[in-house]
Amino acid sequence: MRFLRGLGVGVLMFVIWVFASIMGALSFIGEHGIGTEMDLALMSPIWSIPLVLSFIGMFLGPIYYWIIEPIRKKGKAPVKYTPINPAGVGKVADFCQECGWKNPSKQKFCGNCGADLSIY
Repeated sequence: MRFLRGLGVGVLMFVIWVFASIMGALSFIGEHGIGTEMDLALMSPIWSIPLVLSFIGMFLGPIYYWIIEPIRKKGKAPVKYTPINPAGVGKVADFCQECGWKNPSKQKFCGNCGADLSIY
């Protein structure tokens, strides 16, 4: 899945880069006419921002998903859901959540601290 994410980011940034290049060239031609010398310094600055950012993103996006993200997630255990009390809703807990006293007689209140043992 990481490979596809990185590939998708790279392709998306490439498409944006091509679009910004074409629009920048068209804006340059529209301002200066066809057949003049093309000086990239005269290109409309509005297209130079997405052009540069998408060019950088073409390489940094896949590098992040393929190299940096696996290093960051290495050694981290996946988070698992564990219920606080597996007794179930509407029943009485086998132990007290407050003091840890075992409730062998299935009372509604803890015999040690008096806390409510019913599960809502």
